[in-house]
Amino acid sequence: MFTFNINANIRIEEASSEELARIRQKLDILLLQQEVIMATQQELVVQVQAIQAQVTKIGGETTTLLARIDELIAVIAAGPVSLELQAAVDALKAQAEVVDNLVADQP
Repeated sequence: MFTFNINANIRIEEASSEELARIRQKLDILLLQQEVIMATQQELVVQVQAIQAQVTKIGGETTTLLARIDELIAVIAAGPVSLELQAAVDALKAQAEVVDNLVADQP
């Protein structure tokens, strides 16, 4: 969060009405800029919350996929490989490659 500190030494009793008007105008501009900054920060919070929701969704989908992989491993371990089972493994491998190509490798 941003903090504005404004130090102004103004002797009001010595300022002309024109000087006071300019000071008032500058203060109004500063207050408007502060409101814009605050609005921008609020917009960023909303954007980051949306990203968080998206990543949470990805995590849930990944968990579901991993559970299906575990089920497939159990089926493979239980008996002979049928054509359907081989097709399911091939489809799973192809989908994993698609996802891997979309996601950058970690350093």
